[in-house]
Amino acid sequence: MNKKSGGTGKAGVMVFVVLVMAVIIVIFWKGINKTKNDSTGDNTKQTELQKIINRDLDANYPKTPTAVAKLYCSISKEVHGEEVTEEQVEKVYKQLRKLFAEELLANNEYNDRLKALKKEVKQYQKDKILITRFKILQEADKVAVYVDKDGYDCTKIPIMFKIKNSSAWMESYEQIIMRKDEDGYWKIMGTESIEKPDEDEDEE
Repeated sequence: MNKKSGGTGKAGVMVFVVLVMAVIIVIFWKGINKTKNDSTGDNTKQTELQKIINRDLDANYPKTPTAVAKLYCSISKEVHGEEVTEEQVEKVYKQLRKLFAEELLANNEYNDRLKALKKEVKQYQKDKILITRFKILQEADKVAVYVDKDGYDCTKIPIMFKIKNSSAWMESYEQIIMRKDEDGYWKIMGTESIEKPDEDEDEE
């Protein structure tokens, strides 16, 4: 009887130890997941920026002028964020240059333009200026295409940026000039300021 009682006691202790170990493992994994979730939460503002940085534009280039315009606007918005680092600015600028036509690349020397962009981003951060949203002011199925003197298809896509500083809101209107290259990709030739189109409505 005494031997049986002792065996039962040991089995009980073993079960207890296993349960304790299971609880410790569960707590450990919950702690890891919480850390991951907290880290993800801290980087919420960078999510869209990271998508832009990681996008493979060689394999996944925008197929339409309005899609190119949307990516250009997204880059402009995200790169001027509150907590964007110089390293991120450089990575985003490399992506931005992939949207440029050869002529625009030739007129924007890499190091000079990158230096200017970093300075601009720092000034935005210092002055607490944010691009809060943007709007493509041209419906995809109504894009007007014209042929330039060299025989290339070209178009102009109007856009709007909503900009906020510490005390006021403003809107900036531009149009992106694009040309289809020999591979069939729409590339940016440049941008120019325009007046607010009459049909534009301030909507989310």
